[in-house]
Formats: sequence, structure tokens, C-alpha cells
Amino acid sequence: MMAPKKTSLISRLWPFGPAATDGVDRAGKLTETLRIVVISQASGLCDELRNGLSNRGHDFVFARDQHSGRDEIRRMLPDLVIVDWRLPGEVGKKITQSVRRGIDAPAARVLAMVPRTVPAMIADILAAGCDDFLTMPFDLREIHARIHMLVTRPQTAGDLRDSLTGLVTRTVLLEKLEEAFSRARRKADSCFAVLYCDIDRFKNVNEGMGHATGDRLLCTVARRLERLARPTDTVARLVGDEFVLVVEDLSDVRGATAAAERIRAEFEAPFDLDGLEVFASLSIGIAVWEPQYQKPEDLLRDADTAKYRAKATGRNNFAVFDKQMHTRVVEILELENDLRRAIARQEFRPYYQPIISIPGGRIVGFEVLSRWQHPTRGLLGPVDYIGVAEEMGAIIHMDRWLAEEACRQLRTWQTKYRDFLPLTMAVNISGTHFLHHDLVRQIDLILRNTGLYGESLKIEVTESMLVENTEYASQMLEQLRALNISISLDDFGTGYSSLTYLRRFEIDTIKIDQSFVSTMLEDEDSSQIVKTVVTLAKNLGKETVAEGVETASQLEALRALGVDHIQGYLVARPMPTDEAEAFLAAWKPVEMLPALSDREEG
Repeated sequence: MMAPKKTSLISRLWPFGPAATDGVDRAGKLTETLRIVVISQASGLCDELRNGLSNRGHDFVFARDQHSGRDEIRRMLPDLVIVDWRLPGEVGKKITQSVRRGIDAPAARVLAMVPRTVPAMIADILAAGCDDFLTMPFDLREIHARIHMLVTRPQTAGDLRDSLTGLVTRTVLLEKLEEAFSRARRKADSCFAVLYCDIDRFKNVNEGMGHATGDRLLCTVARRLERLARPTDTVARLVGDEFVLVVEDLSDVRGATAAAERIRAEFEAPFDLDGLEVFASLSIGIAVWEPQYQKPEDLLRDADTAKYRAKATGRNNFAVFDKQMHTRVVEILELENDLRRAIARQEFRPYYQPIISIPGGRIVGFEVLSRWQHPTRGLLGPVDYIGVAEEMGAIIHMDRWLAEEACRQLRTWQTKYRDFLPLTMAVNISGTHFLHHDLVRQIDLILRNTGLYGESLKIEVTESMLVENTEYASQMLEQLRALNISISLDDFGTGYSSLTYLRRFEIDTIKIDQSFVSTMLEDEDSSQIVKTVVTLAKNLGKETVAEGVETASQLEALRALGVDHIQGYLVARPMPTDEAEAFLAAWKPVEMLPALSDREEG
């Protein structure tokens, strides 16, 4: 195996002028061995590449997945990365982005391998930032021609300015960081910082509202960041919705966090995208230069790591890198792999929590909740994996599966336990899924497949899902209601809690968040919030459900306020299917509700 050379592909193979670079003669022929990493699980395909490339003297290694691929890229610092776009979990896209971000092999070019019979993949490949693609089955002449074209193509203005936003690209960013490194080493009392930003829930906009709207949002975000930058700062777009701000002439980390605060304040105002009002926030990772940093890629890597930490704390946030963060990022990557295996192995389970009417005590329905039967960690709740599932794009599949399982089960119960009719099922929809253009068609198909009537289904959405994209949300709710589906507003009181939005959107039920219910007897503010929500709901003709009811005293207080329904541990914890059915079969309203009121406080 060749030892990685110090010169980059930019200086060796992308000439700025007519003079030939090292590795390319004046006839345009390659005279130097290229370092190539191939990432694919298809052994036959790898053998074909090996046979086709080895006779040209190129040095290459093979990897089977994202982690081993990135390990080989970091070790080899290749000139070229060839990745099989059929790998599950968007591995091709993630590998491409890690290279484009300047974290792994910043000078490498990326080629994607795509089946000739799936041309639709090509648009995704180019959008992800690949330099070119190879179609399978291979034509060896095409392979050599495309590789030759990539490594001998001169650098153009397009390599320096992003064609969409007009910001500088990764190539210029790395040069600016090199200069900043040199200045910081010469000037002991000065430093600089990298702010690594990406747009929260950008996939919701891009997939739900269309790529044209997504592109407009990227451009307006770029303009806002430029307005915040000082003349000495640099703003770059790396790939997708990822931006980097280099803030120079700092004395310590406080200057970097102040810049992040300014960005947060600037992004509180909505974006006007051709008449469509969209709220967008940024998650920001900060890495401040210190003497132990040896190269710009290390600083970018740590800022990217801190960005993941910022996302994990709730988005619209920033975090400063520390060494413990790397461990957390590794854990997240492992969780992503476990989630992919869990989906393939069907490790998720529906759990049901009953919803009880007061004062009658009748079971009016259930809320279905997701649980993951992890092979080594046991039963996991949504808080342990939903955030990561949203980030990796798996949440739509998980939502759809859970909704269909719950609808099928409810139809079975409705047929078997007619004394409880009407019986409803509440299903939570993630923000990503709610904005997906195909949501209504998917739910309509679930209802048809399971034989469930629309009036038996309740879709639960959160305030933030409605407020961040009001026009689109209003259209989506209207289409759902056309299927006779009821809409519940979950976690009310924890977010915007605007009367305007309650009037604007056709909401059937308001769910009072458990954080207020649990403290309403001890905290006057919580008590007033619960009372206000119940009064507001009655005035607007909407039902109320109090979540997280755990004590008989809370039940009595809610009954006195006129709350319509309750759910919580006082009635029952979320239960697997068989236990939920046994609970339903044994429930006697006249006997059970007084029994709940008589329970001792615990």
C-alpha cells in the first residue's frame, strides 16, 4: 500500500493554467498512480473494478459499509472515492457529504455507481454533490474515460463559487482556513472559530414543499448569514443545507458564542419564499482554534461534531466542541446502524394507552406508541431513538408501519367488543412525515387496507408543526379532515399556544401536556394554565384530554374543571397488544372510575 502523499489533488491534478500538473503529461494522459477507495457490498462488482483498474497501476482498497469506508478514506487520503449508490441507509450520500464537507479526504473526487436501469437515481446523485457517475453493468472504457476526465479537468470559477447561493465553496473555505491557521500561529493573543451550521428540518421543506422552495430557502439563508458576517469573516456553503462561518480576530470562545447568538436572533423572523411564510432555524456547532490543531479538516470535523450535539439538545441551538462529544457522535452512528437493522428485522412494537372519559369512565379509545425491542438494550421508548430516526430519514417508514398496525388492531377490537363503540385510535405523526407530500395518500391507503373508517382515527400533531409552515399545514389538515379524520393538538401549552392558530386550524381536540398536569396541584402557574386551556377549549367547542394523570387528586381536580378525557398511569401504562386487549375486555365503567378516585396517592 502506498503511503499518502503530502500534495493534494487540487495542486497535482487540477491545473489553473495551461502548464501541466504533476501526474498529468501535456497530452493529458495520467502518468501517476491514483489512490482509490471503492465502497460496495457487491463482491462481483468489486472484482470487476479490480480487474479493470489494476492493469493501470492504480492503488485501491475496498470497503463494505459507511464506517469501514470512512476509515479507509481517512487512512488512505484517496484521490478518488467510488461508492455504490444502492447501499442502504443513504450511505452514498453520507460518504459524499463527508468528503464535500472537507472532513474526509477534502481533495478527493466522488464517483457514484448506479444501475443503468434506474435513471431516477442520477438526479439524487448529482444533487448530493457527486462529481460524476458510472452506470452498471460496467463498460471499462467508460470507467477509464470518466476517471481521466475528472482528474484532468481544470479548476474553474464554478469550483470557487456555489452555483445556487453564490457563496464560496469548500475549496476556497479550506484556503481561507489555512490562512487563518497561519495568522493564529503568528499572533499568540488572537484566535478564530468555525461555526458549522445546518438548517433544522430542511428535509421537511425540501420533500414536503418541493425542491424549488428548498432552493429558495437556501439562498435566503445564505443572504442572512452574509449580512451577519464581518468583512474579515468567511461564509461558505459546503453541501445541501450545510453552511460554515469562519469568525476571525477573536480573543476567546465568547466571541464565537456571541456570533452564534446573533445568528439565532436573526433567524427568529420567518422567511418569505414567494408569498409562502416559512420559519427556519439553524443548529450550530462551534470549534475554536487552539495550537494543537494541525489542519483545517480537524477543526471542521470538531465543529461538525458539535453541531450534532446542538441538534440533540433540541435544534435552534448551538454547542461548543469538547472531547466528550466525539464519543456521543460514535454512539449516534451506532444507533443509526441498529435502527436500520431493527427496521429490517421488525423489532418495533405497538404499545397502547387507554383514553378514558370523565365523568362516565368509558374507554373512548387508545393512543398508540412506539417501542423498540432492542436485542441487547431491552425495551426502549421513543425518547431513545425518535430524534435519530428523524435525522436519518427513517421516521416516515416507522410512522407508516405503526399507523397501519394500530388501525388494523382497532378494527379487530371494534368487531370483537361492540359494547365499546365508538372506539378511536390516536396516532402521532412526526414533523417530517406531516410535511411529506404523500402523507394523505398513505393514510387513505391504510384506512382502505385495514377497513377502518376515517372517523375512528385521530391524528396527533404538535404546535410547532403547524406554526412553522402555516399555509402548508392548513392545506394538509383540510385534506385529512376530508377523510373524516379528527385532529388532536398534542402538548398544548408548551409552545406557541396562540389563540389565533387555534381559530385558524380545524382542531378537534386539545391535549393538555403532562408537565402542567403533574404540577397543577402544587404550582399555581400550572394550575392556571390547565384552567385556561379547558376554558378556551370549551369556548371554541373543542374536546380536551389531560395527559400524564397519575393520582386520584389530579383526576378529581380535572373532573372539577370539566376536562373531557384523561390518560396516564393512574388508568394504565402503555401496554403491548395482548395486555391492552385484556384491559379493554375487563373494563367496567361504572365500577372502575370510582375505583380510580379511591386509589391512595403514591
